[in-house]
Amino acid sequence: MAVAAGLSSAVALPGANATAMRTRSRPIYAEARGEQGRDAPVRYGIPFWGYRMRMPARPAAVRSLDERVLETGPTTAAELLAQSRALLHRLSPSQACRAMRAGALLLDIRSELQRERDGVVPGSRFVPRNAFEWRCDPSCQSRDRVITAAPDRQLIVMCDEGYQSSLAAATLRRFGFAQATDLVGGFRAWRADGLEIEWRGCGRLRLR
Repeated sequence: MAVAAGLSSAVALPGANATAMRTRSRPIYAEARGEQGRDAPVRYGIPFWGYRMRMPARPAAVRSLDERVLETGPTTAAELLAQSRALLHRLSPSQACRAMRAGALLLDIRSELQRERDGVVPGSRFVPRNAFEWRCDPSCQSRDRVITAAPDRQLIVMCDEGYQSSLAAATLRRFGFAQATDLVGGFRAWRADGLEIEWRGCGRLRLR
């Protein structure tokens, strides 16, 4: 009956009733804070028709990210790219080619349309960009076991122009792949250097 009374006052005319409702909520909120203590930021007491809801605690990493955004302001795409590349020793196409001969794995994150239209690098492994993190996370059930089998193997990420690849390679570093890096200039630079490319059903071709 008490809940019904609270509901009826909530849908009544605004004004005095609304003010009374807010007044009734304040002691409940204060009581909730008193139970948790002033120095407990991970849970919140929220008045809701006389009942207090408990919100789940947020991970410390999320809170620290929120705090950084509040302190420094939101980042930009250029800053994010620069931060990612600061973690990498990026490779030119010729360097990447030599690394592949030495056992490195080239991860192609271009779209299916780009691969069909422009060709692929022989020996590269296709990883859809929208599934990249799940395929490359060694702890994920959806991981690509060829990629995650050897954490000490060098992984080289290639996109079309060398921008998305830097962000993806920085993610690999965070996953524990210490030698992960990306290809400067992406597939376009590889093709411009005349390195080997193949098309489905057409075999391999060197453009120089």
